[in-house]
Formats: sequence, structure tokens, C-alpha cells
Amino acid sequence: MPVYNRLGEHIDRYFGFLVSEHGFVKGEAASDRQSFEIVFHSKTFNLKIQTYHRGIDAYLCKPIKPDDEINLFLLLQFLYEDTNKKISSNYFADTKDLDETYRLQIKWIAAAIESHLNEIKAFFAASDFEKSVIAVRQYVIAKNPELFARCGQQ
Repeated sequence: MPVYNRLGEHIDRYFGFLVSEHGFVKGEAASDRQSFEIVFHSKTFNLKIQTYHRGIDAYLCKPIKPDDEINLFLLLQFLYEDTNKKISSNYFADTKDLDETYRLQIKWIAAAIESHLNEIKAFFAASDFEKSVIAVRQYVIAKNPELFARCGQQ
């Protein structure tokens, strides 16, 4: 079975709680031989899952601002900056089998969302959302200045 077909199965298995318990609507998957993307929609925020080489990334945005995406793990790092919680993505680079790598990443991302869903909802529902987005952007630039210096975005 092609890897992207299995990826869809993994997403259904690990993200089903968003649909069944939290009222998200699963969008249509878009895939070709090199990429895969799917969006889960809710009234508070949307979740986009997409592949990038051997990695899977998760992005969040307000439904009315789909171009203002925030990486899931960067948002969680920002939200928990003043705590001892260390939250990060995991690409399972040591796993050789691509399907298993994707399965583990999907499971990791789903667990992070499930564990922090209330905080994510609160972030996107806040009345000062625009200020918070600016604060996240400043946080990301401060933590990764080398990435933004090359792009001239500091």
C-alpha cells in the first residue's frame, strides 16, 4: 500500500478524537507523489498537517486568517516558556521505515494536541489574539535569529 494511503489511515486513527470529541471537521486530503496535506477545521482554530521530506509538520491558524499559520510546537514552546515543560517536535530520524516514521510523528503530534488542547483553544479564542501572534513571532525570531537573519526578517 502506498505510504500516503497509510498516512491517511494513521491520521484517522490518531486524530479521530478531534472529530468525535471536539467537533472538528476533517477536510479533503491533498496528495501527490511527494507531499500530503490535510486540514481539520473548527470554529476556534484550524489544524493543517503536511509532509515535508520525511517529516510531518502541524500548523495552526484562525479560521478567518488561514495565511497566518503558527507551527504547533513553536506555539507550545511559547505558551510554556516560563515553565519547566520542554515541548518539541520529534521527526524520529532513526526510524528507517518511512511509513513507521510517519506513524510515530502523527502519534506524537496528536498526543501534543490532545494534551494541550485547552491552551491552544484559549490562545486562538483570546480577545488579544493579534498581540499574541506578534509575541509568538518575536519569540521565534529571538530563539532562532540565525534563521531570520538570512531571510532579512529581523
